[in-house]
Amino acid sequence: MSKYSLIRQFENSLGLSPHQYIINLRVNYAKNLLKGNKSISEIAVESAFYDQSHFIKCFKEYTGVTPKKYKN
Repeated sequence: MSKYSLIRQFENSLGLSPHQYIINLRVNYAKNLLKGNKSISEIAVESAFYDQSHFIKCFKEYTGVTPKKYKN
């Protein structure tokens, strides 16, 4: 099976590309971390985002609000 065939089957099954699925998992993990007392930058690193701005951009794209607003 080629990688492109695998990606197509993945998208047909879940409705997301593998990359979108992984980012969705990381954002959901970050949502759980936001319930604690960690800073946004610590959560970004722990959730495996490149940096805080990349984390905020992806988080807002998936949830519609910034991590700070979500935490409050």
